[in-house]
Amino acid sequence: MSAQTVWITGASSGIGEALALQFAQNGDRLVLSARREGELERVAVRCRDTGLPTDQVLVLPLDVTDWDSLPGKVQAVLDRFGSIDLLVNNAGVSQRSLCKDTDMSVYQKLMDVDVMGQIALAGDGSAFGKEDEDIAGGMDVNECAEVVFKGLKARKREIPVGKGKEMAALWIKRISPEALFRMARARH
Repeated sequence: MSAQTVWITGASSGIGEALALQFAQNGDRLVLSARREGELERVAVRCRDTGLPTDQVLVLPLDVTDWDSLPGKVQAVLDRFGSIDLLVNNAGVSQRSLCKDTDMSVYQKLMDVDVMGQIALAGDGSAFGKEDEDIAGGMDVNECAEVVFKGLKARKREIPVGKGKEMAALWIKRISPEALFRMARARH
């Protein structure tokens, strides 16, 4: 595979750092993002130590919860490399306590970083935000509620909700995720 522009959030340590080193060894252009600029610089040095040229690594500090700043960050990457071939939305926080022992502010931070920040950086989806036949022909709310209700009453551990293509896609993904991804790519 030829070199890609790979943007990794949460690149200052852990999985993000390890992924950055793997992509560096592959010769990919890297955008390293996290809040701690000093740690990003340290990771960038390690990436360059693999032989990746200095101009192929961009240290771009960001906080995924500063949503207003993200379009400018995306533009900075595009200005530098011309494209973003792969976004590894790895920024995240976790907590290790029982729900009853955890303040709601912890859950707010988890949602802001682990969900909203990921969505905000990935963009508004405007390229895909058009109503198509799948959305227009979606499941009626009453039909959905009936499926959920029956599943809960039957004490099911998992309640798949959907119809038609959605349910077929769910089963295909369980059997062969790659087959589903190929089918989705062919549609767009």
